[in-house]
Amino acid sequence: MLRCERSHLPVAGVGQPANLAEIMARLVADPTLDARRQREMLSALRTVCRLLNANPALVPAEPGDLRKRLEGVSHALAGFSQGRWRNIRSLVLAALRHAGVRALPGRSQEPLSLDWEALRARLPDKDYRYGLSRLMHFCCRQGISPDRVDSTVFEGFRSALENESLVRKAPKVYRTTCVLWNRAARTIPGWPAVQIAEPDARRRYALGWSAFPPSFQADVEAYLARIANQDVFADDYARSVRPSTVKTRRHQFQLIATALARSGYPADQITGLATLANPNNAKLALRFFMDRAGGTTTTNVHYFARVLKAVARHWVKPTNQEDIELLSTLCRRLAVNQSGMTAKNRARLRQFDDPANLDAVHGLEPRKQAGPGGVSTVEEAVEIPGTRFVIKGNRCHRGVDLMTAGSLGPNRLTEGVMLTPGVDEELWLKYAEQNKDADLIRNGIVFAFPSEKKDHPKGRAKEEAERKSGLEPLEVGGPGEKSPDWRVPRVITTGEK
Repeated sequence: MLRCERSHLPVAGVGQPANLAEIMARLVADPTLDARRQREMLSALRTVCRLLNANPALVPAEPGDLRKRLEGVSHALAGFSQGRWRNIRSLVLAALRHAGVRALPGRSQEPLSLDWEALRARLPDKDYRYGLSRLMHFCCRQGISPDRVDSTVFEGFRSALENESLVRKAPKVYRTTCVLWNRAARTIPGWPAVQIAEPDARRRYALGWSAFPPSFQADVEAYLARIANQDVFADDYARSVRPSTVKTRRHQFQLIATALARSGYPADQITGLATLANPNNAKLALRFFMDRAGGTTTTNVHYFARVLKAVARHWVKPTNQEDIELLSTLCRRLAVNQSGMTAKNRARLRQFDDPANLDAVHGLEPRKQAGPGGVSTVEEAVEIPGTRFVIKGNRCHRGVDLMTAGSLGPNRLTEGVMLTPGVDEELWLKYAEQNKDADLIRNGIVFAFPSEKKDHPKGRAKEEAERKSGLEPLEVGGPGEKSPDWRVPRVITTGEK
């Protein structure tokens, strides 16, 4: 019978290495290690230390600690392709295991036991196989058969992912494993029937509407009905909000009321929006949100403050105007002074530091295919592997190249003329015939030529350089001067004062 290997790779030294410097020393001193494999592991360890800007002797030889450090490293900024970066991480993990560090392999090449292999054969597609592969190999190495899998085994697997692996986003990997296991238990005959609790990373804290008096919800709904159907004859008229805004406001009031209740204010005494708009209560609720954000203000906290100020001013309308002034002061204090993009947006755009991703955005050349009838087709939606960015494409018909005068865009060719290649010839001829009396066609602002005539557009553009298209930048004269631009309307004096 085929048995699982429960031990790790051979240890090249005595005892547990403390840092990456000791790992490297053991690799160098191991005579049984293949020379090429040794160079690859040492190179990967040096690369990781360089990217972390850390001395190897100061980087602990602990997979969990190393995984957290590497989560902040972008392969694009490091100048590596995604495939090369995966290889580096795999080699580092292999070096740790070779030196005797307890580590969970990234992609185990060890065969499964017969019972696990038989269970794996029942899986319907690769999503199941990939998603459950780590769990199967983990159980196999521990000598755990499929019928002995329970919540305790899954907890051990979670601990191994977080502390003994370099896998990215370990909590997400664990949750995916739980979801796939439970789905297999429900739908695949012969699968162990045990169900595993799926972790929920959402930080839920909102109380239900039933936790508050009915008068509070009634006041909220009355306010929402008003802002959704504003009276145009009212003195404080404002444009009616959209249904999506009404839904958002309803949820915001529920969260603010929850924050106030969880800050010690009795929930049964939150009888209306006036309770929330009270400056002292507003401070309690807003402080609750700041504490959840790590003690600092955020755009969300500032927006809650603005909502409370608007409610106080336009709905509650307190007799004491100092309440509104206090809420206005809170809004100013909680405002977020931000310049440029947020850290989240910068992180999302970091993928375009990879030249391959930029090439995909600019040209989509890797996804173009020659279709029938001389048509170059581009997929409707192209997703760059390893990213969340989606490019939408279209169909480009080969025929004539269209030129437009007065363009300053990125496709500008010469003399202020833009080239639009690949316009369908039949479409252009039909358009030109239908609009032959239009100024754009009669004055040569838009014209076309066969795609094979490469030198024609530059010559034609130079000939038409002096022709005005109406798309040029405005020329505005100085104060009191007449504008030299013919498109600026003249000021007509009627003689009336």
